[in-house]
Amino acid sequence: MSQPMDELTRTIEALIFLSPEPVNERELAAACLVEVDDVEQAITALRDGYLPGRRGIELRELAGGWTFASAPDPEEAARRLFSKPRTP
Repeated sequence: MSQPMDELTRTIEALIFLSPEPVNERELAAACLVEVDDVEQAITALRDGYLPGRRGIELRELAGGWTFASAPDPEEAARRLFSKPRTP
């Protein structure tokens, strides 16, 4: 592995956040120039940090890849926030 795991974990977190669609381990490994096993270890670390009920967003496996999604419990508050007319 070419970069320390904590740096790799941070990079993968950012890539998943930035991606508009779920991204798989192979794609993440290619982008980070590391082995798929390294990505799997980093995702395991991320999953521990984003366990359901722990934060406002969750790391989810979806359509063969990984994505961030909002936790379900703040859904009503989000509806109230985003249903208000916005002033520029």
